[in-house]
Amino acid sequence: MTALTAYQRLESMGLWHAAPGAPRRDVLVSFGKATLIVSDHDETALTHWSLAAVRRLNPGEHPALYSPGDEAFETLVIDDPLMIDAIEQVRRAIRRRRPRSNRLGLFFIFSFVLTITLFAAFILPDAVLRHTLSVVPAVKRASIGQELLTHVERHAGRVCDNPYGQAALAKLQLRLDLERSSRLLVMPGPMREALTLPGRFVLLNRSLVEDFEGADAMAGYVLFEIAAADASDPLERMLGNLGLISTLRLLTTGRVSDRDLAEYAKTVLSAARSKVNDAELLRAFETAKVSSGPYARSLNVPEGETLGLIGGDPYRDTPTPVLLPDADWVALQSVCVNRSAKSRGGEPGKFQLPHRP
Repeated sequence: MTALTAYQRLESMGLWHAAPGAPRRDVLVSFGKATLIVSDHDETALTHWSLAAVRRLNPGEHPALYSPGDEAFETLVIDDPLMIDAIEQVRRAIRRRRPRSNRLGLFFIFSFVLTITLFAAFILPDAVLRHTLSVVPAVKRASIGQELLTHVERHAGRVCDNPYGQAALAKLQLRLDLERSSRLLVMPGPMREALTLPGRFVLLNRSLVEDFEGADAMAGYVLFEIAAADASDPLERMLGNLGLISTLRLLTTGRVSDRDLAEYAKTVLSAARSKVNDAELLRAFETAKVSSGPYARSLNVPEGETLGLIGGDPYRDTPTPVLLPDADWVALQSVCVNRSAKSRGGEPGKFQLPHRP
């Protein structure tokens, strides 16, 4: 397309808002092949927007405000007049190239595409699932995880939110060198020791902070959940449980219905733990500089199932860096303290871990 070719080397700064409630970030905006690329200052791509789907939310106003689609959560503010003019020219060129069909023609085209899509989905459901997982970006996974968390809170109570405990939890996340996208949350209500939601929300039972003398066992559960999420995508497990129709809805609309999320929230709290190979798990402990012994001894399983983790402990005879100072561990043990009865049983709310500096 001539209009796009003319601007392939054009770049400008912008202000990107990943989702409601998320902080805005200074980003670099540039053109790709039929996409608008949003990158951080290290030129690592954060997201790709299809130019054909980009919408301007404030026509005629300055600075320009864009979104990647009609129902998208993301927004992008651009102040550079040249970049704004380039985006508008490309959008006009795309609109001109779209065929103008009458309603009857569109109906037949839509019906044909829908028939072929449904046929292919029922013949190749696994292929549809794999394709859906490949096109759902990290920001959308986090959004799905946040929505699912609100339904989980109806059964397991609201996320423990004592500020001193939250600060200690943030320090533990830094000590374990987890990805920025991971979120450690302590839950007050009934659930297994730990589980992971799409978007790398790691939910921890309050017993892990209240029933142990140190953070070693809790850190082990965190490392296990991260390794399990790497081996078996939590979003894949959720879509596999919900079925083909929910997968197609996510693929075509970018949404998972509240009804599906509410149903899966009950399932995920009682689902069996994932399997992780001992060798892979021990590598995770070694990388994080955490002893696997305390975690293995805390497991309520036959003794023979933990011999590999105890015998292969990479720090069995070597001291490891402190996970949390005593004062921070005491604070973390109080993360669920000072919670009113209303907060334990009331309406769930959103929770965000402090950002990594």
